[in-house]
Amino acid sequence: RVFFRIVGRSFRTTAQRESIRTLRTARRTHVMDPTTLACIEREPTGADVDSGLLQLERERAVTDGLREIEPQHRTLLILLHADERPCYQAISQTLGMPTGSIGPTRARGLQKLRKTKAISTYLQTESEAGLLATG
Repeated sequence: RVFFRIVGRSFRTTAQRESIRTLRTARRTHVMDPTTLACIEREPTGADVDSGLLQLERERAVTDGLREIEPQHRTLLILLHADERPCYQAISQTLGMPTGSIGPTRARGLQKLRKTKAISTYLQTESEAGLLATG
């Protein structure tokens, strides 16, 4: 009988302590639906900030480069690289250019864009940054 009293008290003490620990943990823990995690905005990390800045720099170079080329090439490149790209027939009607000329004109426009001061400077800066990072 003494044994059962000691064991009973031990179980009771253990159960009380475990209950208290569980209650304390529950106060610090908030149950959350995992599907809502995608909606929570998080602070950007260093890599996110860097990639965002690099993306802005690249977009700025392309925008500045497009200003340097002729309007015909600029309009065609913008149409061909839009999020909702129109079909070649729509581009042909919009620009008054034969459908078969769109590809070659695009190639010439991209070549001219690569030769602009804005894109040349961006590519040179990017290659120098790559050399600094590896060297």
